Amino acid sequence: MFWIYFLLTMFMDLASMFFAKKYVLTHNYLWLIATIIGFMIMGFLMIAMMKFKGAAIVNILWSGGIAIGSVLLGYYYFHEKLTFLQLVGIFIVIVGMIFIELFK
Repeated sequence: MFWIYFLLTMFMDLASMFFAKKYVLTHNYLWLIATIIGFMIMGFLMIAMMKFKGAAIVNILWSGGIAIGSVLLGYYYFHEKLTFLQLVGIFIVIVGMIFIELFK
């Protein structure tokens, strides 16, 4: 069940960042309202994840997952550029998340 909450949290966080970027680009307040609601839902989902794992592990996994997801969103949807060192950093984050789950 943890991983279902994790994926829902990632989706809501990425959707909320997407809404925020759209608000910045368009100044349409509907995007701002969607951003606020999305982040509120994401907060409740993070609390649900803490029923299964400690707060520190939840935060580390969420931070790594959202870092990877936001880079992918920025790259593919908003056409933001990535440097080689940024790609290396993303790889290190992925390896770190794997270590956290493998060596419990």
